[in-house]
Amino acid sequence: MIMKQKASKTHTGLRLLCTALCAGLLPNLIQADEYGVTPIINNEATRGLTTISSAEPMGEGRLTFTVSGNWYNQNQAFLTTPNKDANIINALGAGSYGISPYVDVFASIAAFGSSNYTNTSKDGGWGSIKAGLQGTLPYPDNSMMNLGGQIALIGGTSENQIDNNRADGYGYFQTRTNNDILFKLLQSLSFGTESHAIKLHLNEGVAQSLSGSNSSLLLLGAGLQGNLASFAAVGVELNSRTKLNDWAFGTDPLWVTPSVQFRTFYNTNLSTGIDIALSNDRSNNEPRALEPYRIFGSVAFSFDRFGEKRRAEVLQKLRAAETERENAILIKDQDAARVEADSLAKKAQADSVMLEVTTQSLAEEKAKRTDEENMLLSKGLLTLDTVYFDINMSTIKMNSKPYLNLIAKMLTKYPKLQLEVSGHSDNTGSVAVNTELAQARADAVRNYLIECAPELASKLIARGYGESLSKGDNKTVHGREVNRRVEIVVLNKDILTADFPQTDK
Repeated sequence: MIMKQKASKTHTGLRLLCTALCAGLLPNLIQADEYGVTPIINNEATRGLTTISSAEPMGEGRLTFTVSGNWYNQNQAFLTTPNKDANIINALGAGSYGISPYVDVFASIAAFGSSNYTNTSKDGGWGSIKAGLQGTLPYPDNSMMNLGGQIALIGGTSENQIDNNRADGYGYFQTRTNNDILFKLLQSLSFGTESHAIKLHLNEGVAQSLSGSNSSLLLLGAGLQGNLASFAAVGVELNSRTKLNDWAFGTDPLWVTPSVQFRTFYNTNLSTGIDIALSNDRSNNEPRALEPYRIFGSVAFSFDRFGEKRRAEVLQKLRAAETERENAILIKDQDAARVEADSLAKKAQADSVMLEVTTQSLAEEKAKRTDEENMLLSKGLLTLDTVYFDINMSTIKMNSKPYLNLIAKMLTKYPKLQLEVSGHSDNTGSVAVNTELAQARADAVRNYLIECAPELASKLIARGYGESLSKGDNKTVHGREVNRRVEIVVLNKDILTADFPQTDK
């Protein structure tokens, strides 16, 4: 009856513990201030996961306290002590402090409670006391890698030994009777930003008994931690503990631990997870290494003694970086403006020289022009006065061809001009005959010019106007002579500006 009452009390206590842990996880999570975020910690209040320690330092002046608890049920009876269905609760209080930027000190004390346990006269008691320090090599703040080490002393007590199974059980350091010294090497790799980082932690340790005849132990661990956001992190770790001189990873303690941590209100973390045994049953008379699973949870609070100072330093660095960035942009803009001004000055100087050369070249070009060129380029019209035809014929007389040769050569100097060869007549004869004759003579002149300079083919068109555009009086002999003419007309007169043309040599 007494044992049943104890079991009932223990179960009630377990329900209250689970209810408290769940209640702590249910409130809306609030993103902590950047300078007040509690670091990811383990049960000894050093940076890391649950059992794995990180090589990252906590930081000078950072003070952290942790209270954690775990529960498991004795799944089977030991060969020497029939403790099947016993409930075991362990609790741990720990604290750590960064005494320098790269060295932390920490200490912890364990306690336990049990029910249905037949080989002890107590339902609870104090466990081991652990104290030590952790150091990290002084890597830069933005380094992806950290290397460090840890040394600790463990003081065991006789009353905390729930079962005398030497190195067995998840809570080895919580239920240790011997005084031990622990050495650990720590390595950490970090990828990404602090709020969305992936971190890999590796630990290799040796525990040596300072009293008693127990063998030295080899402790190996690896953990992967992911910061999902500034308020949540998940982790999974693998831990092994075996004799240093007689490895037995299959039957000695080996377990995997998934866990999750929430950063809730200012400076406070909540963690929960489960240890899952991977060890095989032993074939000798020793008890099994681990129970199938153990559930745990913890609450941590962190205080940064130099938080305000660090905040001011960070803000000062940010302001200095912003000022430096603005100055760099200003200097860059000034340099760009100076380069642009120099470029514009050089361009203006080059344009001035080019204008002077162009003006001089144009003046020289104009001085070399013939009367025909000046007439064509100034008025956009050149009358071919010395082109002759037989009466009522479109055949060009031989004495006109040397003149047309010169005209063709002249026109090739101005490839931008679009030209029309215009044929005109007096009013002698019918309008149809006069128009047809004017067109034939215009075609004859165009064809001869193209024969002299084939490149003019795309620049010249021919059109006969007959008597429609008379310039002279058809009632007089002189007037009719003026009207019987062939002209070259510039069609794109808009390009005949003061500085036109720049001839193609």
